[in-house]
Amino acid sequence: MKYKETQKVNDNILFGILIACLIGLFLGFVYSVYTQGILSLHAFLYLSLTCVTGMLLWWLRHLMIKVSINNKRIKFKKTPLEKRSHKIHWNEVVDCRIINEPAFTRWTGSNIHFSNEEWYSFTGRNGLHIETRDGSHYVIGCQNLEKLEKALKKIGIIRD
Repeated sequence: MKYKETQKVNDNILFGILIACLIGLFLGFVYSVYTQGILSLHAFLYLSLTCVTGMLLWWLRHLMIKVSINNKRIKFKKTPLEKRSHKIHWNEVVDCRIINEPAFTRWTGSNIHFSNEEWYSFTGRNGLHIETRDGSHYVIGCQNLEKLEKALKKIGIIRD
């Protein structure tokens, strides 16, 4: 049994704020060009900030986490941030549990992660919490927790 998932940043509030900033900055650029000319410092600053905000928006849309779980290992990778995948074999895992928190907790601070946790999630604290033999803790986000739970039960990691 295999479980595969690809997560993307899907935060409408964040994208709404960035798009509003992008529009505001572009309008500021147009206004400064109209009033002061194309070579003004204000026009340059507005255009620069518009480009930076646009690139940030593009980068966030292309940011993703790929998760693959089978009976031998867990494999996960943040694309394009990391060149190679992380692999954790099941014989290295001491504790494995599914975390399921309500969606509104994403903005309340209850999804704060601590320095000893490596965080691979765009879905808040929903997914898999893993502790390895060397004391490392991983939070690997998953959107379809029911399918994840079925796969882990079939593999024999989690019991009923």
